[in-house]
Amino acid sequence: MTAWTRRHCTCVEVRNLTYEQAAAALALTSDRWLRDNISRLPHQKFGQQPAVFCHCDLRLIQAMRTVMPPEALHLLDAPADQPANQHEGELPYGRCEDCRTPLTRPGRSRCAGCKHLDPVPGQRRRGATSRQRTIQPPLLTAVPPAAEPAEPARPPFQWKPEDPLAPTRICGCGRDFKSRTDQTCQDCQFAAHQEAVTA
Repeated sequence: MTAWTRRHCTCVEVRNLTYEQAAAALALTSDRWLRDNISRLPHQKFGQQPAVFCHCDLRLIQAMRTVMPPEALHLLDAPADQPANQHEGELPYGRCEDCRTPLTRPGRSRCAGCKHLDPVPGQRRRGATSRQRTIQPPLLTAVPPAAEPAEPARPPFQWKPEDPLAPTRICGCGRDFKSRTDQTCQDCQFAAHQEAVTA
């Protein structure tokens, strides 16, 4: 892994943890969850060796899996006239001026997540003042259902006069009827027509 992809790491010395040690540090009963979800978790991989974690990786995993109810978010987003955090004095390096997350390194006013938004020398900063149109995320807008074409009105059912010279047939409903072409009696045909009209 390159330093660019490990910008979240603030470790001064290398102290990597195995699956079992990481599970114990996260208070998991076994390392099974880490092994099953390793492709979605921050970790280090060296060749064919099993993945290892540093404490910064574990902090990110913990942040990824933190469940925050709306009531707690309301308390975190306190107005400016109220003290935002009673433990503010315990933060050795203060908070990020953009996102208000605690800073982990001295001499910085912005966290690594906000710092990478700075433009590279020679480029304009893109953001709210940029002239680029924002791209609408897919599948977030409700699409109205397409109007169904109106079906033409069905003509009313036409009762046929019985042909006395036609052979006698037995319908599926058990009635006998006389017809040269029909396979069902007129009562069944009428019922099918009514179902089609009301459906």
